[in-house]
Amino acid sequence: MKTLQWKKLSVRKFSASRYEIIAQIFCDDFYLSEFGSNVLNLLVVPERGNHATYLDANEWEGFAKSLYQTVAKSRETFDRYKLMIQHDQKHFIGVCGDVGSQDLTNASEEQLLEWFEAYVAAYQQYFRTSILIPFIMEPLISDDARRQLENILSERKLDAKFQHYFDAIFLPEEKNAITQEREDLLRIVEDADLHSLSEVDVNFRLEEHTAKYRWIPCYDINDKPWGVETFRKLYDDLRADHWQEELEDLVHFGNRATGFQTALDELVTTVDQRVLFTIVHDIVFLKDERDDFRRRGSYLIQPFFSELAKRMGGLSLDEVSNLLQREVQVFLGTGTLPLRSKIKERTDGFAMLKTPREAEVRIYSGPEVSAVAHEQLGDQPERQGNFLEGIVASEGVTSGPARLVITKDDLAKIQPGDIMVAVTTHPDYVPAMRKCAGIVTDEGGLTAHAAIISRELQIPCLVGVQTATAIFSDGDQITLDASAGFVRKS
Repeated sequence: MKTLQWKKLSVRKFSASRYEIIAQIFCDDFYLSEFGSNVLNLLVVPERGNHATYLDANEWEGFAKSLYQTVAKSRETFDRYKLMIQHDQKHFIGVCGDVGSQDLTNASEEQLLEWFEAYVAAYQQYFRTSILIPFIMEPLISDDARRQLENILSERKLDAKFQHYFDAIFLPEEKNAITQEREDLLRIVEDADLHSLSEVDVNFRLEEHTAKYRWIPCYDINDKPWGVETFRKLYDDLRADHWQEELEDLVHFGNRATGFQTALDELVTTVDQRVLFTIVHDIVFLKDERDDFRRRGSYLIQPFFSELAKRMGGLSLDEVSNLLQREVQVFLGTGTLPLRSKIKERTDGFAMLKTPREAEVRIYSGPEVSAVAHEQLGDQPERQGNFLEGIVASEGVTSGPARLVITKDDLAKIQPGDIMVAVTTHPDYVPAMRKCAGIVTDEGGLTAHAAIISRELQIPCLVGVQTATAIFSDGDQITLDASAGFVRKS
C-alpha cells in the first residue's frame, strides 16, 4: 500500500554508495539555509537494469521552485552559485586525485579511513551544489526561456527564425572535455591523412590520447575506463567517414559566443530578458562540465577502492561500490563486513529508503526489494499506447527501427539509421548517437545532453517523453516527428 505521493525523479545505473550520497544531501541543512526547504523522503528501487529515484512530490515541488527562484533571482545571485559549483567540482577531483595517488598498499587502516571520509565529504559537497543545482534548474529555466523567446519572436513576427535564435541561446559556447576529446582525435586523423603519419606515430598519439581521456565512461567508481582499443576503433571510423566536415564545425565552435551576443542584441529589450537568456546559456555548459568532473573523479578514486576491495578479501569493484559508508567505516575499524552473500545481492539490485523516521539510509536486497517497492509504490499500471508526445529538442522527421538503450551496455546494438530510444543519454553515448537517424529519451529538457548533441548532429530529437522505453520494443518501426512533437509506431 502506498504511504506517500512519490514522484519519479530520474532513472540511472548508480551504485548504492552514490545513492546513499544522494539520499544524504537532499535532506541537508545547506538547502534549508540557502533555499528555505529540503527533501526528507527518498526512495530508490530497481527498474529494468537501472535504479529509479522517487521523492515526496509535495516536498519536491516546493523545494525545486524555491531553489530555482533563489538562484535565478538576478545575475549576481546566479554568479554566486556558479562560483560555488565550479569551486566544489574542482575540489572534488582534487581530493579524488590526491587520495587515489597515495601509497595505498602500505597505508594503515586508520589512514585509509581518514582518506575515505575526506572523499565522502568532498563527494557530498560536489553533489550538493555542482550536480543538483544545475539538474534542478535546467527544466524550469529552459521552459521559461523558451516561452520568452517564443513571445518575443511572435510579437515581432519572426517565428520563422525560431530555430536560429534557439540554437544561439541553447547551445554551449565553450567546449566541454568530451567535445575537446573529439577535436583532439580528429587532429590525429588529420595529421595521419594530410601529413602521412607512420603507424608507429599514430599508435603513439593514440596512447597519449588514451592516457588523457580514458576516464570518459567512468560514470561511477565501478565503471571500466576505456583502453587504447576503443580510441583506435573511433579513429578508424573517423578515417572512413567525412572527418573534414566535423573538424571544420569544431574549428568554428568559438563563433557561438559571437552568435549568442548578437542574439541578445537583436532580441532583448529588458534586463530580465537578458538575465534569463544569459543564465540558461550558462546552464547548458555547466551541466556538461559537471559531468566531466564526475567522471574524472570516479576514475581518479578507483585505485583507492581497488585497495579496499583487495583488503576486503578480494571483493570486486561492483561489490565495494555497493557498500554503505558505515560499512566501510566499520571494516576499516574492526575488519568486519556484511555477509558476502548480502553484498552480492546488491549487485543484482537493491532498494533504499530515507525518511525523517530513519537516522540513516536503509538499504534492502534480495526478496526485501520487491516488498519495499510494492509497499511504497503499490501496483504499477502497465504502460500502453502507440503515440507519445514530448519536448521538441531538435526539429525534423524520420522513421526507422527503435533501439532501446536502458543502460550503456545496450549501445553495442545501435546500427546506422536506428532511432535511439533511451532513458537518458551521457557523453560516452555520443559515438553511438552519431549513427542514429533520431533520438528519443524518457527524461530531459531543452538543455539535456540528448538535446544538445542532437542539435549539433542536426538529427530529430524528442526529450521528456517519459514512457518511451516502456512502450516501444527493440526493432519496432517508429516514426519520430520532432517538428510536431510526437513519436509513434509506424
